[in-house]
Amino acid sequence: MTDRPRNEGIGTNRSLAGRLWVGLRGIWRTAIVALLSLFSASVTFGFKPLRRPAPDLYYPVRNWAYRAWTTGLCWAWNIHLEIDGDPPTGDYFLVTNHLSYIDIPVLARKLHGTFIAKSELSGWPVAGQIIRSGDTIFIDRGRKRDLLRVMEEVDRTLGDGLGVILFPEGTSSSGESMLPFKPSLLQIAAGSHRPVHWATLEYRTEDAERLPSRFVNWWGDEGFVPHYLRFVTLDRITAVIRFGPDPVHGRDRKELSAALRERMMDAFRPMK
Repeated sequence: MTDRPRNEGIGTNRSLAGRLWVGLRGIWRTAIVALLSLFSASVTFGFKPLRRPAPDLYYPVRNWAYRAWTTGLCWAWNIHLEIDGDPPTGDYFLVTNHLSYIDIPVLARKLHGTFIAKSELSGWPVAGQIIRSGDTIFIDRGRKRDLLRVMEEVDRTLGDGLGVILFPEGTSSSGESMLPFKPSLLQIAAGSHRPVHWATLEYRTEDAERLPSRFVNWWGDEGFVPHYLRFVTLDRITAVIRFGPDPVHGRDRKELSAALRERMMDAFRPMK
């Protein structure tokens, strides 16, 4: 699926007052998101030098700041969570499908962990700063040698007692189905015989004219700004996280990838 959705705006069926309110709400939301992001990033970066010499001090502060950020973002965007199953804890390894830039704050509401994300995200204004502050492990998928560095960082993170969250599709999708998995990073779990937890994500909107595949999911080659301007017009979003009941084991990364995808497809709900 490479075609972009058409550029739908606020809509023509609303009154002038309604369109004005939606526009003002979008501006207010964006301002709140920026302030929350800058606050959380400032707190986390301020304690960053203590990560190695004093992890018992650093991680509680880091987790508090990150949780405050994700809670604030979900409040500002009016995102409501529905949880099915129990999230993993401790030094877990978890994979989930990827739909949008809001996946990270939504998942971080329920998970203490570090995300593996593509390196392009680190350069985003405001969002890139806060994603970096959460100890995100960035990978340059265009450089095969970068995989070894990422695997070493994942080992250190798990050794610190934190979880690691991976999007095995490698990019976000429209939500109609799941993209093929890229099994390379699953070598970390396969090589150490570590169990891999899994979850699936789904978004719902209350307006039939504003389908989540067009207004929430960010996929293809559309720019961030035009998508975000549509996204903030939504009134309410429901994010559904389904955690798998049992982790998957495997000593071969390709077999592990196939087994995980099969389990996740059984729990996956196609989106429109």
